[in-house]
Amino acid sequence: MTAPYSPSQNGIAERMNRTIVEPTRAMLRGLPEFLWEYTVNHSSYLHNRTYTRALNNKTPYKMRFKKKPNVSHL
Repeated sequence: MTAPYSPSQNGIAERMNRTIVEPTRAMLRGLPEFLWEYTVNHSSYLHNRTYTRALNNKTPYKMRFKKKPNVSHL
């Protein structure tokens, strides 16, 4: 349990927020802000389908569903 409004107590969640928000801001550059929700979803989608050193070079998608993600549409 963490105290409300104290992000310093939950560093893992704050780092994940930053990991998602930074590419979102890059994608939104020059676009209207009403697309924020869609770019956050897309950023999360891409993050879940990229390899991570913390998971021994596996994707979060593969760890969750036990199969390789289909990235042919990207």
